[in-house]
Amino acid sequence: MAKRIGLVFFSILIASALRADTIYVSDAGSATIYQYTSQGSRTTFATGLSLPLGLAVDSNGNVFEADGGTGTINEFSALAIQSTFATGLNEPYGLAFGPSGLLYEADDTGGGVFDFTPAGVEKRFANELPFPTGIAVDASGNVYISALGAPTTSGSGLIYKYASVGGRTVFASGLDLPGGMAFNTSGDLFEADFGSGSIYEFTPGGIRSTFATGLTSPVDVAFDSLGNLYVTDSNSGNIYEFDKSGQRSLFATETRPTFLTIAQTPVSTAVPEPRYLAPLAICAGIFIVMRRRKHA
Repeated sequence: MAKRIGLVFFSILIASALRADTIYVSDAGSATIYQYTSQGSRTTFATGLSLPLGLAVDSNGNVFEADGGTGTINEFSALAIQSTFATGLNEPYGLAFGPSGLLYEADDTGGGVFDFTPAGVEKRFANELPFPTGIAVDASGNVYISALGAPTTSGSGLIYKYASVGGRTVFASGLDLPGGMAFNTSGDLFEADFGSGSIYEFTPGGIRSTFATGLTSPVDVAFDSLGNLYVTDSNSGNIYEFDKSGQRSLFATETRPTFLTIAQTPVSTAVPEPRYLAPLAICAGIFIVMRRRKHA
């Protein structure tokens, strides 16, 4: 029994140590992008922004930020070197990368959605949407766009689906100020519903269930490499982490967190944080001693 308990504890410690994802959070209250480790250590990634909103990270680890105050998409290298990726937008809001490498951007006030090649070539993807806010792209390249509808009318929010083969359908309706969205590994879509304080989960067929309630004003959602869901709850200032069962814990608190994106690191390539090295070494020593006693 003691050996089993030791093995379980050792496994949990290893899993915690190897959570090496990088979490980026835009904070509209401080005009800053913060960078977190999976264990909650925070550093300032970028400051002096106007109105940082949507975030997305590409396959090379570059971070893209929709700045609603300047109508700009900024690009940051992994070392936080800033450059301008696109300008002349009308309150850029949500961002998301598709599997082909295109960057999609929702122009909230302008009602349009644009896509950009890695070189920054812009093309209008959709037009005349009722205040588009969030974007998510599934593994097949289908694009999902959340739209506020009539912002003063509760339950008028929508999610549109643009099929990769062409054609638009209404994927979900009756939402209350829908915001950011993200897919889990099973292909279910999660949506931050600002007005209702809920996180909704949708099957690929559009069947809705409630994943979490009781939030103040959720704006965005993102998954880490272990399947945990992170939520920015803007008006409360809190960033929450939900495990797969829906158990909620407080991850961090900022001034007014808006959007987030996560650069996932596979566990097989992760390196433990220094603070975990000593506990890992102790557990490994105990395990070796137990094995020697068993075979003595």
